[in-house]
Amino acid sequence: MSVSNNTLLLPGPNGNRDYFRKMFKDMDFKVPDSAKQNLMFDPAPPEYNVLNRDAGPLEDTDEIIADYQKDFFVKHMQQYFGM
Repeated sequence: MSVSNNTLLLPGPNGNRDYFRKMFKDMDFKVPDSAKQNLMFDPAPPEYNVLNRDAGPLEDTDEIIADYQKDFFVKHMQQYFGM
């Protein structure tokens, strides 16, 4: 089998995987403001919304979001974008 001069051989998906896996490691992902507002019921959701207001205390919502964002969310989003 001969390869002509105008042939471009690219590495397979596993050859590029490390580059993309590391690409998003330094990004600081934040929970969207719309998700925060939804959890705080601000503005009030429509009547057909299935979120239960009694599921958690509204005054602790900022702390819950901060913990979620610090631990799980950032790592998950880095892995998602760098698959």
